[in-house]
This record gives sequence, C-alpha cells and structure tokens, in this order.
Amino acid sequence: SPGRLVQHEVLCSMKNTYEVLDFLGRGTFGQVVKCWKRGTGEVVAVKILKNHPSYARQGQIEVGILARLSGENADEHNLVRAFECFQHRSHTCLVFEMLEQNLYDFLKQNKFSPLPLKVIRPVLQQVATALRKLKTMGLIHADLKPENIMLVDPVRQPYRVKVIDFGSASHVSKAVCSTYLQSRYYRAPEIILGLPFCEAIDMWSLGCVIAELFLGWPLYPGALEYDQVNTPVIMNCSVLLHYCAPSPPLRLTGPDTDTRNKIVDLHQVGKTESAIGKQLGLKKSTVGAIIRKWKTYKTTDNLPRSGAPRKISP
Repeated sequence: SPGRLVQHEVLCSMKNTYEVLDFLGRGTFGQVVKCWKRGTGEVVAVKILKNHPSYARQGQIEVGILARLSGENADEHNLVRAFECFQHRSHTCLVFEMLEQNLYDFLKQNKFSPLPLKVIRPVLQQVATALRKLKTMGLIHADLKPENIMLVDPVRQPYRVKVIDFGSASHVSKAVCSTYLQSRYYRAPEIILGLPFCEAIDMWSLGCVIAELFLGWPLYPGALEYDQVNTPVIMNCSVLLHYCAPSPPLRLTGPDTDTRNKIVDLHQVGKTESAIGKQLGLKKSTVGAIIRKWKTYKTTDNLPRSGAPRKISP
C-alpha cells in the first residue's frame, strides 16, 4: 500500500524519476507526497491513490478531467497544473505542481482570525474565475472548500490562489443525484435534499468559503445534516428547490455502496460507530449493522474522499 512509502523512495514514470522528500497529507483516497524530480531539481506534489477498484475508477475519472484541463492555461484560470499520471506498485499516481499552503491551514495558522476584505476580494475573484472556466467546460468540482484552495506562494505572490483536487469532479451531463457529494459545511441545499444539480453547487460552496474567511468560522457548522437543513436560509432554499425542481426529490432508502465502504474505511482506522455516525450523518445502529455485515462477508467498495466536520468555535 502507499502507506509503506518511505523518505527517499523512488517513483518512476515512463519519462521521469521522482524521489520522495516528505509526506504532505493523507485521506481516505490515499496520500500526497512532496517529491524531487531528478534531473531538473523541480519539486512537485504526487497524489498516490489507494490500490482499490473504486479509487482506481475515480482515479480514471480524475485523470480524464485533468487531461482536459491540461489543454487549457491553468495559470490564467487559477487551476492547479497537472503534469502526468503513472502507475507505481499498482497505485495510480498523479503529478502536480507544488503549491505552498491551503486556506484552512492558513486560517488555522492565524488562529481563525477574520481576514480583511482587501484579502478576501482577490481570493473570491480568482476562485470565481476558476469556476467560470469549469462551467464553460461543463465540469462540476463538487468539493470546493478551504482545504482545496491553495496559496501558490505567500511570500512572492501574496494571496495568489489556485483550485486543486478533482477527485470528486464530474461532467454536468453525468452528474448523479447523491447526498454524499461535497464536504458538509460547504454542501449545497440541492445535494442535502438529493435533488438534481449542476455546477451551481460549486458557487454555493464558494459563498460558504468566502463567508468563513470573513467570519473566521464556518457559516453553516452543523455537526449533522439535520442541523444544516434547520438553518433559516437552507430551510427557505429547501422549500424553493422542492417546488422548482424539474423532477421529484430523490428518496434514499439507505446508505449507498460508496457510503457503506466509507464506513468500513473509518472503522478500520479506529473510529467508533458513534463517531462514524456523527461524521456521515447516520444512525449508530445503521453504522453498526453495516460493520457487522462487512465483518461477515469481507466485501467492500470504497468511496472518493469526503470532508469530515471540523470543530471550530467563533
């Protein structure tokens, strides 16, 4: 597994050789490592997906989207530059430009102090430019949040940002109703309600992010989706969406395959049934039943990464 990677390990593509320098982050999808590109001295970020059929499928989707984006001017549209994709020990590896720090870590570093408007405005303009480009290409990012907005170089280019992580992205024409898209604090009402959706869900997320930069804490920090739906703004949106939706709301009969296996992932890393239920907005009894079934049959199919609630006080 990619968890066995060690510093100075070498990753080889058909064209390049990369040496692992450091570990940047880990998620249910796999991990991201900082690498040195031998021969050029360039430092890059390599995203290594878990060796699992579901992640491989999502990886193929992400590779396809990145291939389309590679034909565009990433810098002009404030999108992360992707260089290549290759296999390492049966793991899909995606190579990206190295960016400095994500907005969440920046906020945390500044003790979640509200940012001044002179800082917020350029961030808003740059991310909106990225979303406009994705819209013209018929793409939905579907996981816009502070962690997926990167500061390029805080010293040389203060508040220059780029959008990263297309692991949950899809084409508008292939969008499938799901209540598990987007990270909870930035989840649009139509996603919460299981209604048809389009790229507008990214604009909702952007609004939530910008409000968080201004306030210093999330605009809708519900621990469960019930808390979020019960906020006045989302309740009003829910009513409008119910009557304006082109088709009836989707009624989910239970956790889908992806969600069931997200539960297994969290269980395997030591999360309690209660904690998993809170994170995914499910009853503890539902979580317990799924874990017991998995222990019996050992069959699973994983889900692309989704964000966990953060506990931030104003």
